Amino acid sequence: MKFRVLGPLEVFDTTRWVSVGTAKSRALLATLLIDVGHIVPTDQIAHELWGDVPPKTVANQVHGQIARLRRAIGDVDGRMLVTRAPGYQLLLEPSMIDAHRFTDAVAAGREALVSGDARTASVRLHEALAWWRGPAFADVPATAAVQSAAARLEEQRLAALELRIEADLACGRYALLAGELQVLTERHPFREGLWRLRMLALYRSGRRADALTVFRDTRARFVDELGVEPGAELQSLHQRMLAADPELADVAAGTDPGHAAAVVAPAQLPPPPVLRGRDRVTAEVTATLTETGRMPVCVVHGMAGVGKTALALSVAHRLRPRFPDGQLWIDLRSADTRPVLPLDALGRFLRALGVPSASLPEDVDERSALYRSVMADRRMLVVLDNAVSETQVRPLLPGTPGSAVMMTAREWLSGLTDASSVHLDVLTPDAAIQLIAEGAEHPPGVAAEVADLCGYLPLALRVVAAKASGYPPRTLSELRDRLYDQRRRLDELSVPAMSVRTSLAVSWAELSEPDRRVLGVMAALDVSSFSAAAVGGLISGDPPAEAEATDRLDSLTGRHWLEAAGTGADGRRRYTLHDLVRLFVRRTEPAGDAVVADMLADWVRRARSAAAALPIRRLGVHVGREDDPTALPWFDAERHVLPGLVEQAVRLGRDADAVALAEYASAYCELRSAFTEWDAMVVALEPVIARAEPVLRIRALCLAAAADYSADRLELAEHRSRTAHDLAVAHGDTAGLAHSLSVQTYVAGFQGRIDLAYDLAGRSLERFEEVGDEHCAAFSRQALANTMARQPKYAEDACAQARIAAEWFVVNGDLIGQAGCCMALHHGLRELGDHRGSLEAAQRMQTLCRRAGDDRGVAVGQRLAGGAYLELGRLADAYRALTAALETNRRMKSESGVARSLVELSEAAARLGRNGEAQALLTEAAHAWRRLGREDLRTRALEQVAAFGSAVAAVGDEGGGEGLGVGWDAPRRLTNHRPAERASA
Repeated sequence: MKFRVLGPLEVFDTTRWVSVGTAKSRALLATLLIDVGHIVPTDQIAHELWGDVPPKTVANQVHGQIARLRRAIGDVDGRMLVTRAPGYQLLLEPSMIDAHRFTDAVAAGREALVSGDARTASVRLHEALAWWRGPAFADVPATAAVQSAAARLEEQRLAALELRIEADLACGRYALLAGELQVLTERHPFREGLWRLRMLALYRSGRRADALTVFRDTRARFVDELGVEPGAELQSLHQRMLAADPELADVAAGTDPGHAAAVVAPAQLPPPPVLRGRDRVTAEVTATLTETGRMPVCVVHGMAGVGKTALALSVAHRLRPRFPDGQLWIDLRSADTRPVLPLDALGRFLRALGVPSASLPEDVDERSALYRSVMADRRMLVVLDNAVSETQVRPLLPGTPGSAVMMTAREWLSGLTDASSVHLDVLTPDAAIQLIAEGAEHPPGVAAEVADLCGYLPLALRVVAAKASGYPPRTLSELRDRLYDQRRRLDELSVPAMSVRTSLAVSWAELSEPDRRVLGVMAALDVSSFSAAAVGGLISGDPPAEAEATDRLDSLTGRHWLEAAGTGADGRRRYTLHDLVRLFVRRTEPAGDAVVADMLADWVRRARSAAAALPIRRLGVHVGREDDPTALPWFDAERHVLPGLVEQAVRLGRDADAVALAEYASAYCELRSAFTEWDAMVVALEPVIARAEPVLRIRALCLAAAADYSADRLELAEHRSRTAHDLAVAHGDTAGLAHSLSVQTYVAGFQGRIDLAYDLAGRSLERFEEVGDEHCAAFSRQALANTMARQPKYAEDACAQARIAAEWFVVNGDLIGQAGCCMALHHGLRELGDHRGSLEAAQRMQTLCRRAGDDRGVAVGQRLAGGAYLELGRLADAYRALTAALETNRRMKSESGVARSLVELSEAAARLGRNGEAQALLTEAAHAWRRLGREDLRTRALEQVAAFGSAVAAVGDEGGGEGLGVGWDAPRRLTNHRPAERASA
């Protein structure tokens, strides 16, 4: 049995230290321990327990307390706590009580110091003071005996402390002791021995002036508060310092008075990890920590699992030679994930630096001051892992140059204004693949898939690597298949001591409920990025909420729950979630289908409002003219998220929202040639086309057909528009019928079926007028005009129809509709021989399309202007315009636009005498027509190539290009069969 009294009273019960029952039991045990080995009379025990008013049955009460105490200390047979008249005796070896072991260690230390062995004395006295855990008998009622014993032990502790400092002074630990003694003298201001030792520590540290100042201040305090002078020993020391007595100089041979090192310099860094793909950031952090002239502080921040600790330890081990006085390391989150208090962290550091526990101040500011004093003028690296806040780490920063601090944090510690901040991102794909596939054979591409499924997050990648090399080993192919299941992915990314979910859960526990709700909302939608405007609306629907949402999202970004995704085209900052964070939040804070439905509806409203202000209308999306310059930038910013929203709406059965969102976005997609996004929305709508009620199916089919037409998928466009037509007829949907006819008009025109296109355009116009849809009727009239304009006998009527449609488009602010009318006027006026008017119409079309931001329309206008220049004989202007059209179409990846531009540019080149170039352009056009499935135009182009080659052979490559054009079937006539250049249905 062992007992501890130097702090709370405790008993060792063979496995652990435990407190002793009630206060009365602790008072009884303390009374017996104070006189251990001696008989303590019953009367004395009674007085200690009840004072001057003992109970009437005091003997019985004492006997009962003794019995309870025996049970508490495991002495039920009474062999240790025995009854001896006139009282009780505790039979223990002195070594079983910490107070006796303390006095024995002090005696050994004093003996060593007297014999001149200062280092042994220091070790023994440090060991002695380490027995103290707090004030003696700290939790025992303050009886007379306890108070007397506690005071006696405290005096012994202070005497031992002074003796230990004497030994440390003899070992040359002056700077360390100067800082410690500053705290001790403030705590015990009238203990002259401590003032003497402080003066000696300062003097031997080379701080003579500071030592003399300490005496002056001490004397003033003694005189002012006690009315006496300091003792003779202190005054004598002062005089010796004034006289620079050489006997006061450094007495520790071979010691450095500028250092306060313990026997061994602290080297607390855990083993260095293997690091992959971090060369650049390693160099950046290393450069920061090795700056001279200041005390560098570098904060490495990033999301959970990104490898901050691994980077910090790798850099710290590399820099060990630069910090010879040692390296301190601490994880500022305790084992139960609670933040470590600064007071506790300082205690760990100071003990590592040689300050005994008994000498540690209880106040955090005092302890921090001691820490800075100990660290002064030393070259040490301090690594603070998993820092939580500025408040936590400020007390742990040294105060002078020489040392450096590196810390890791899951959030940006913006309050550390003098610190350098380094953001650690996920690994590059190559580095991620190297981390999981190094030293093993895997099927091609599997490692890349696994790395992508892990989001290139180092923690997730290390889990995969551990499973691949563990027992039983799993192949990367097997792990890939498991990771594809989003519901199980986080479960798969877990092994003992490494778990993505656990790592994220630590930070999640610190979030407020509003922050969790925002993340739940963001994670619920299948979108790649958000703006604060969208999140503000989703949270409250109140536009002013955008500012509040921005602040909240910036805060979450600083804590690395979100990632900054740049600035959108609308000027708003955008935010995104890492894929694994999204999965974690969905599992932890599910938003629910109702919330998701509300969010989708909000996005539909925003898209509807933006579509109303676009310079183009299509598929009946015309909700009134609005002058809103933010509409196009909004779509530019959101274009990449729209397909995911459509797909999610379909998955949730929100078919109407899905179709509406795709319709509103389609006008933008056509304007910006965003065919990738348009096609993705069409693919997402396939279940709607298969299952929805007829009107929605017809709308979805018309939308898909328009996308197919714009992407030159003519057969599919024709099939879908005819299917929509048949459904509309079967269910009496006049509006749907009109839209299907409109798409068919453009398809037939592109295919060169002019009579059919003319018929379809007329029928479409009639249906739109029947349902009172003036906007779509105007588009049908424009399509009719473009069809008629290709036939000389209808050219004049075509121009009239185009002007009627244009009037409606002008009134309603539809720039693209006006541009389409200009195209019809161009063709009609050309057929009427008015080539100057035709040129003006083409130039007007370019102007309108530039205003609308429609680069594809600009390319069409450039090509039409080139044709007009050819008719006017302005060959150089024609060549420039057609070259510009070709370049624009190539940039827009418009295959049909490229083919047409090549054909017409070949004529311009030929008429300029560039015969070889002309033949090459026409050959390239033939290949383009083949890719488009237009074998008729390909055949005609190849025939012209052959005819052109024969003519060149007859007159020579530079034999007069203008002459070659005379009587030759001009190549650009191959392009004169399409009634419209874009899908404006």
